[in-house]
Amino acid sequence: MRLAAQKADQIVDSYGLRPLLEGQPVTLYHGTTRQFAKFDLSKSREDLVKNYYGAGIFLTPSKRVAWKYADANRNIGFDPEIITEMKRINRNVGTFLEWLYKYGYERGWEILIEKLRKKVPEDQPITEEMDKFFGGIDHNAMNDIAPYIIGSKFKVNRGGDDFINIFDTRTGLPDYVYDDLDKVGLNSKKYRPKVYTVTAKAQKVLVTKSKAKAKTARQKGYDAVIFYGSDLVDNVPEVAIFDPKNVRITKVQVSS
Repeated sequence: MRLAAQKADQIVDSYGLRPLLEGQPVTLYHGTTRQFAKFDLSKSREDLVKNYYGAGIFLTPSKRVAWKYADANRNIGFDPEIITEMKRINRNVGTFLEWLYKYGYERGWEILIEKLRKKVPEDQPITEEMDKFFGGIDHNAMNDIAPYIIGSKFKVNRGGDDFINIFDTRTGLPDYVYDDLDKVGLNSKKYRPKVYTVTAKAQKVLVTKSKAKAKTARQKGYDAVIFYGSDLVDNVPEVAIFDPKNVRITKVQVSS
């Protein structure tokens, strides 16, 4: 028990986390692809957190590690709100993106062709109507973007392996997807990997290497966890803050 306590103290001190235990603010980092002005627990990805602490704000004392989280395959994915953004730019194209998202590649294209065919005699091509529909925007960009929207029915095969999954060791979206965002008028900076520098504080902090204890920390009255157990990136401890009011964003750095 004494050795465990000494190990915990060593971890806390070596990563500059002692002030957090004393109710003082500390500077930490959060890596993600999402853009926001403040943290919102309702936006937590359920598929990523349900087996850990549940909804929380996950931070690291290492900016280098935060960048790894930001570019990790588990963080791949655009919020479905990107469809609404696309509709603001071009309603037709945004609607087509929505079809691909909801119904997948084949059915999405079938719906479009059925819609255009109604405007053109059967013995004539729909090329001209399709050009009008897309209004100069490359429809191939929608094929590139749709698979990466969270919950999309449009699946993409990455290099002959299984479809995208959060346990894939490869990192980041293909660069051409970000290029497509800019080409169609969606500012890619909003969706690129980014690191938030934050000031965090807490009143009751659990320091543990036990996943089981970390998972029950909130219900036992803790408002933060410093976890130094297994499955950490580069063995750097992770900090979970359960109350968004205790985390303040001070800086955002976006990858180019």
